[in-house]
Amino acid sequence: MKRSKQQVKKIEKRMFEYLSEHYDLSFAMTENYARLDGVLMKDNKIHRIAEVKVRWMSLQTLKNFGSYLISYDKLEAGREASRAFCAPFVILLYLVDSDNICSIKMTNEKGQYITPFKKEVTRTNSQSSNERQEKHDRAVDY
Repeated sequence: MKRSKQQVKKIEKRMFEYLSEHYDLSFAMTENYARLDGVLMKDNKIHRIAEVKVRWMSLQTLKNFGSYLISYDKLEAGREASRAFCAPFVILLYLVDSDNICSIKMTNEKGQYITPFKKEVTRTNSQSSNERQEKHDRAVDY
C-alpha cells in the first residue's frame, strides 16, 4: 500500500526529533530534489551523509529478508558525497511497525565501502509506457 507524502514526512519528522533529542544530531536537506536526502549534523559540522527511508515493516521482517534493497545510483551518490565531505555515508531506515531506527553505515569518511552488498537486477514496468525496464539495485547485507 502506497503511503502519502504527508504520512512519510510526519514519520521522518518523528525520527529526526528522536535523533536530535538522544544524539544531538540535526538533519539538513536541500529545498529541491537531490540525489541524496541530506546530511546529519552535530555541533554545526557534517557528521553523516544520509539517505532516509521509511518502511512499514518490523525489524524482524528486515532481519528475515537479510538485506535491504537500494539503487546503485543512491550508493554511488552517497559514496561521492562521502568522499567530498570526508564524512561516512549511512542509510537511515525508520521501521514503522516496530518503531525502530536502523542505521547502515555504507562508507567510511574516505568514501570507501565498508558494508558488503550484492548486485541485483530488478525488472519493472515503465510508468510512462508498457515496456519492461531493468533497474540495477544492490542488496545491502543487514
